[in-house]
Amino acid sequence: MHGTLRICAAIIGCAAPLLAQPVLPTATGQGANRVLLHAADAFSKAPAWTLGPRLAATAGAAAPDLTHAQQVALLADGGFVVHSAIGRNFLHHFAANGQFVRSLARSGSGPGELIAPSGLAQLRGDTLVVIDGSPSRISWFTTRGFARSVAVPSSTHLELWMIGALRTGALVTRTAAFALPRMKVPSRPLSDVWVVTPKGTAMQRIGSLPDFDFDAYPSREKPGPVPQPVVFSRMGQVAAWDSLVVLGDGNGYALEVIGADGASRYHVRVPHTRRAVTTAMREAARAQLLAMAGGSGTEGGLGGMLGAQRRPLPPAADSLPPYDALLTALNGLLWVVDGRGPTDSNGGATAFRADGAIVGRFTWSGNRVPLAFGADRVAMRETDNDGVVSVVIYRLQRR
Repeated sequence: MHGTLRICAAIIGCAAPLLAQPVLPTATGQGANRVLLHAADAFSKAPAWTLGPRLAATAGAAAPDLTHAQQVALLADGGFVVHSAIGRNFLHHFAANGQFVRSLARSGSGPGELIAPSGLAQLRGDTLVVIDGSPSRISWFTTRGFARSVAVPSSTHLELWMIGALRTGALVTRTAAFALPRMKVPSRPLSDVWVVTPKGTAMQRIGSLPDFDFDAYPSREKPGPVPQPVVFSRMGQVAAWDSLVVLGDGNGYALEVIGADGASRYHVRVPHTRRAVTTAMREAARAQLLAMAGGSGTEGGLGGMLGAQRRPLPPAADSLPPYDALLTALNGLLWVVDGRGPTDSNGGATAFRADGAIVGRFTWSGNRVPLAFGADRVAMRETDNDGVVSVVIYRLQRR
């Protein structure tokens, strides 16, 4: 515990109340078999946190379209950078008051330009790192703009997703699961986890975990069914956590913590019952897929197939995954975001300390999703009744 607090203070200083009254697990086993097991009532006993004062929000005519906002980096001066997966510009810098400053990376293949970036890592000193799939390279940016780029080392030719950065500056990446024409279904293909050296010159595979569940879906372009991710599927989750890497395969509320060398350090487990998927959830999923295809059902892709031919949804899981995301903060906490259905009007996330203790249980209401946590704040992606997406920064407040 004391080592964790020293790390926390050395980085940026933890919000002291957030570390109060932790819920401690029971440790069993030794070495790679060490398990930090929580009781079934751990979440209810954890310090309760909610949204406090609103600190900033993206708004105004100059603000870019954030419909495809996926990640946020919270900067030392209170500003933030939003990573969008699709569009002409991919990294949007906002000041501490939410005013748009400028886009750091635009679409293109030249120096400092991106075509298909996947994921965002934040180094200390507010340096941001992305992987671009075409051309296959790693690029570093600061709030002043482009810094440098290198070609992705040739250890793998698969599509990589940026996960985060370790304390050493090494980068954690993973391969993306995708449907292979001859994939056997149902199945869960493996996603490999890689550590890239700080300068981006070499990479090492340190582990793997199951990713999406796949099953068969009828195709109108090809004879026979094609592999398709299951709706409400579990998804393998990976996070860079100080000097460690966290893996979650969605098989229960369980996490494996490994070192940068791939060696297992310990497991964290919380008893959990997955929520059943309802008919309302399935219909909401259909509506979302149609909206992705433009709403008419005549566009290409899965949304168009569903609308034009009134086909059923692809195979759907019978229960929601236990968690939807793993997010780490520079104060040394790991936030595990609950699995959430499309009809839910509230959500939750749990903060874990490096010794497996639960130090906070954060809940919220409304059409919001957390994209980043700081020592005492959270960046939420919010969608209004007109479908407009914004990023709002809130103070984390004790309930």
